[in-house]
Amino acid sequence: MTASTNKNNIFVDTNVLIGAWAIVHYLLSKFTVLSFTDKDIEDSLGIEGTDMEDNIQYVISREFNCLHFTTNNKKDYNRFYILNIIAPTQIRVIKR
Repeated sequence: MTASTNKNNIFVDTNVLIGAWAIVHYLLSKFTVLSFTDKDIEDSLGIEGTDMEDNIQYVISREFNCLHFTTNNKKDYNRFYILNIIAPTQIRVIKR
């Protein structure tokens, strides 16, 4: 398929990519990205509730003993015992 017939071609200015890299680099310098396994997904299937994404996030945060859980959907996590649920705007108050 040539560029002229592919309607999904997207041009991304390298300045945008550099900006995105800078943001990702900054976030990685401030936060730890948690990994997960097939077992975490299997464990999440055993939790009551219909939102699999919430269940997976809960399982991973529990596994890593996270003290804070950041989300815009606090109500979705009320059914879990989580030490401290905070909004993204409150991240700055977390002491490292």
